[in-house]
Amino acid sequence: MLKRNKLTIILGMGSLCLFLLGCTKESFLLQKEDSSTIVLEEVIAREETAVAEDGVGLEMVESPEESVDMEAQEALETLQEEATEMIAVHICGAVNQPGVYYLKEKQRVYEGILKAGGFREDADRDYLNQALFLEDGMKVTVPTKEEIRELRASEQASREEGFIQEAQLYEKAREKQQKVDLNTADEALLCTLPGIGESRAKSILAYRKEHGAFGKTEDIMKVSGIKEAAYEKIKDYVTVSQ
Repeated sequence: MLKRNKLTIILGMGSLCLFLLGCTKESFLLQKEDSSTIVLEEVIAREETAVAEDGVGLEMVESPEESVDMEAQEALETLQEEATEMIAVHICGAVNQPGVYYLKEKQRVYEGILKAGGFREDADRDYLNQALFLEDGMKVTVPTKEEIRELRASEQASREEGFIQEAQLYEKAREKQQKVDLNTADEALLCTLPGIGESRAKSILAYRKEHGAFGKTEDIMKVSGIKEAAYEKIKDYVTVSQ
């Protein structure tokens, strides 16, 4: 009887242990499962927070159609640039590489000179207006400093020669000019003399009527209102008949 009671107790304790072990295992599995879920949720939450703080989102992937449109636009812009009209310009003179060059429209003289290798050491860089626009078929000649010196010397000589010729012509004109006869000229003719107006012309006629003909041109200074300064102005334009 005692043995039977002991066996019953042992079996009861064994069943209890098995029961307790089964519950523990199941509880452990559930706890492990819940922990994984929590960890996963925490990782997702951290990523979302980082994205929100950085302000960086997922980039939109371009569709094939958008990519093709961009490539077509770039190709069109390239063709437009290549279609810019080119002009031919002859750059010569004091440049390092004179010749005919092709440049784009609305480029300037200085750009054409650079295309031709730049100025030579003996070039006069200030003679040309380097800001001018180039034109198709244009010829740009860069002179040397010596050529500009010779040109300016020639221009100066021409001006001086012109002055001399003008003075000579003036003297010849004065020699050929018909002089006014103080003894026969009327009032209108006397008024053509420099510095002789209507009042002085009448004074000359009155003097001539009262005193007779002038013996020499200097006698006009005897007329009232005509002094040496007035005579100097008219002496080359008057004469007296005998």
